[in-house]
Amino acid sequence: LTLQASSTMHTALENHVPILATRAMWEAYPHIRGMPSILRPASLSEMEAIGLLRGARISSESPDVNFDSLGSHLPKGTENCAGPTEFCDDVQAMLRRGWKRTPVEWSTYLEDIWKKNEISMENILRDM
Repeated sequence: LTLQASSTMHTALENHVPILATRAMWEAYPHIRGMPSILRPASLSEMEAIGLLRGARISSESPDVNFDSLGSHLPKGTENCAGPTEFCDDVQAMLRRGWKRTPVEWSTYLEDIWKKNEISMENILRDM
């Protein structure tokens, strides 16, 4: 990631599109942590993550990872991942939260962002 701001984040948020994020993206854009984003392990490609979120059976490009018995297509509690523990924990957390957000979740989140922006602007103008 660079120090240059991206309009992609803003556009996704304003259009109620969850962001498929890595921890590095969370560090660069802390306001996307939580509701508006889906944290994926950096070693999991975007296409692998989307496939898992859509319930597809996928083959991993990552060595030592087996998704044969992992996916949102399985009944809750039966997901299994063969791979490094932290990686599997992150994948299962990603699947638990899922992709869908409600309109109320988006409205509440965006109203909070707008309120924080307004406070920031008031502080900037007051300090001038």
